[in-house]
Amino acid sequence: MSKLTHEDRIKIEALNNAGLSAGKIANELGKHRSTITREIARNTKDGEYVANYASNISKCRRSACGKSKLTEDNWTQIKVLIQTEWSPEQISGWLKANPEFGFQISHQWIYNHIRENRANGGILHQSLRRQGKPYKNKKIYRGTIKDRVSIELRPEVVNKRLRIGDWEVDSVIGRMHQSALVTLVERSSRYTSIIKVNSKEAEVVADAIIKRANELELPLHTITGDNGTEFSNHKTIAEQLGIDFYFTHPYSSWEKGTNENTNGLIRQYFPKGTDFNSISEDMIKLVENKLNNRPRKCLNFKRPSDFLKV
Repeated sequence: MSKLTHEDRIKIEALNNAGLSAGKIANELGKHRSTITREIARNTKDGEYVANYASNISKCRRSACGKSKLTEDNWTQIKVLIQTEWSPEQISGWLKANPEFGFQISHQWIYNHIRENRANGGILHQSLRRQGKPYKNKKIYRGTIKDRVSIELRPEVVNKRLRIGDWEVDSVIGRMHQSALVTLVERSSRYTSIIKVNSKEAEVVADAIIKRANELELPLHTITGDNGTEFSNHKTIAEQLGIDFYFTHPYSSWEKGTNENTNGLIRQYFPKGTDFNSISEDMIKLVENKLNNRPRKCLNFKRPSDFLKV
């Protein structure tokens, strides 16, 4: 943003009083229109732009800029949350939603703190989800499933997330396609269940889903999956659990975006190439608990476990 001098502000005051638009004032001063618009919007008092007041308030903002009012204890608490793999946005939103903690901070301040820590040889950045790695998008269509029911027939109550009990299912593939996890995510609460399976055979996957669903004792109305052949036994799942099972369109992973996003979070702990056969059930449960007990922006920074009271 182009800086304004006190002389610039005197001209703005005069031209504004003469009725010139922000665009014309910008042309007169050789500034960008947004600079003038922002200046007038931020520094107008009681409906009037006055150069002296604008200069004084601008100086006050600059003097306050860059000075953190947080104590060392506050930063220690933030550091702990970062190391718990909460994102800066989650930390900021959580503090705002819970004023009893006694302080708030923007996510940008936290990112700046992490960058400064990294520049000084710190490792806080390693707790961030992606660490600057680029996203990749590959289209994979794994076959046609018999008697599949299209997502087009899914009720609006599911599409609009109007109740608890509508789940999305997917698989996370391990090294050399020799191991896998099955993930169940509840659409409204984002509550996540991670299931380790010995193979991607449809019977194995179906048995694992049915067993976990019965163990959870949570509302269960529908499950939506993709076209992976591991979900070929969808009719068995539907009959055993008394639910409806729907399928997304091919190449349309966004249609079960809640689960896709969750799988991305899981990859933070288990990167591509992980051999899930070597990962203990305790470790999987730990990751599941982490995901279910950290605040989510889409839940107004409540935790999925709070939302479901489990």
